[in-house]
Amino acid sequence: MGMGPQAAGMVMQNNWIEFRWPLAHGILSFDFFFDAIAVKNSLKDLRSLSINDYYFSFGPGLRFSIPQFPLRLLFANTFISENGKPVWGNGKGADWRFVLSFNIPNL
Repeated sequence: MGMGPQAAGMVMQNNWIEFRWPLAHGILSFDFFFDAIAVKNSLKDLRSLSINDYYFSFGPGLRFSIPQFPLRLLFANTFISENGKPVWGNGKGADWRFVLSFNIPNL
């Protein structure tokens, strides 16, 4: 990723917001997402979270809405915060990357 040290730990806090527009109802949707994820060594460490502890990503994508086919095709941009200022994933500027995501949400 090019962003600082790799996150490692036993506890993860994952926050996201997503705007979804159906293109073919029940089959395919366009979405725009924003994720903020922090990783810490223990549950007790979550009490001391700051914005500098989070890894962020955002971008547009296509989501297959079929429950048996939980696939997303995304263009993602990543960054972290250092003292309140964004630092892009590649260290230079916006860097859109294609991401193929396979996950089963518990919604």
